[in-house]
Amino acid sequence: MTSGRRAAAWERRRLFLLTASVIVVFAANVVGLFSGISTVLPHLFYLPIVLGAYWYPRRGVPFSFGLAAGYLAITIFFAGLDMGLLIQALARAVVFVAIGAVISLLSLRLREQEERYRGVFDNSEAGTFIVAFGVDGPRIEEVNYVGASLLGSTTDALRGE
Repeated sequence: MTSGRRAAAWERRRLFLLTASVIVVFAANVVGLFSGISTVLPHLFYLPIVLGAYWYPRRGVPFSFGLAAGYLAITIFFAGLDMGLLIQALARAVVFVAIGAVISLLSLRLREQEERYRGVFDNSEAGTFIVAFGVDGPRIEEVNYVGASLLGSTTDALRGE
C-alpha cells in the first residue's frame, strides 16, 4: 500500500471515528436529558472535541462551537424554562469552545515544531538515521536522503529494515 493510500485510509478512519463519537455523545446526552441526568453525560463531549481539535486544528474552534451549539439546542429542548439547567448548559458550552481552542492551538504549535524538525532532518548534509529497538532487533524508522545514498538505497526502501 502506498503512503498516499495509507494516508487516505487513515483519514477515512479518523472521520469515521469522529463522526461516530459525535453521534454516540449526542445520543447519550439525549437519553440522559430525557431521563433527567444532566450532570455527568455532558462530559462525554470532551472526547469528540479533543479528537476534532487535535486532528483538524484549523477547524477545532468552529467544530467545538458547533458541538456546543448542538448541546445547547438539545438542552433547551428538554429543559424548557429550567433556568438552572440552562445556565449550567451555557457554562458547559463556553468550556467546550475553550477546550477546543486550547487543543487547536497546542496542536498547531506541535505541527509547527514537527515541520521544523522534519526540515532539519530531511535537509541535513549528514546521513541521519532514527533506529528503534523492537522485538526483532533494531529497525530503521526514519532516514534522510544522505543516509539512504550512503547505503546505496532509497529512504522508502530502508524504512523498517
